[in-house]
Amino acid sequence: MKRQDDALFLKGKRLYLRPVGRADIPLFLKWGNDQELRLLSSERYLPVDEIQADEWLVGLHKQTDRLSLIICLNNGRAIGLVGLHKIDWKNRLAMTECIIGEKQFWSKGYGSEAKMLLLHHAFQTLNLRKIHATVYEFNKRSVAHNKKCGYKVEGVQRQHVFANGEYHNQVLMAVFREDWLPIWKSFLKTGKM
Repeated sequence: MKRQDDALFLKGKRLYLRPVGRADIPLFLKWGNDQELRLLSSERYLPVDEIQADEWLVGLHKQTDRLSLIICLNNGRAIGLVGLHKIDWKNRLAMTECIIGEKQFWSKGYGSEAKMLLLHHAFQTLNLRKIHATVYEFNKRSVAHNKKCGYKVEGVQRQHVFANGEYHNQVLMAVFREDWLPIWKSFLKTGKM
């Protein structure tokens, strides 16, 4: 997909985040039906078809407690999805997720950069105070990525999720604005966390 500067929402060094649109439905079908990606998600265990993807997109734009953005390289190539979910405006909390759907971009820091941009928006624009995530314990890349962004382990739900024929622990992680801010300042200076 060609880069659309008018759709750019948040800009980083190597990537930008833009709103989700109808043209992204083929990506949702590809990523949502990928066996390896499904293994890492508690929500993606059934096949996704075009009608379901379209309904999800329509529903997404009606929700006030959710923000989903496409992760694009600076050349315009879409590589993943990042978002805030279950935004609790009263208690100033939200849940987050980050998926790099294009596997050749795994373990290259793109997910961490995208999440840092999202956290900046969450803390500095939306005035949220705490962002949390749930991660399968066997997903070491996701645990490490969240820790790079300042998340700390708050607990473990033992044998909580069923994946690949067995039960696994789910790790509860969270980051508070005050713990994230020094990491953000360092990231702005060095480009690293």
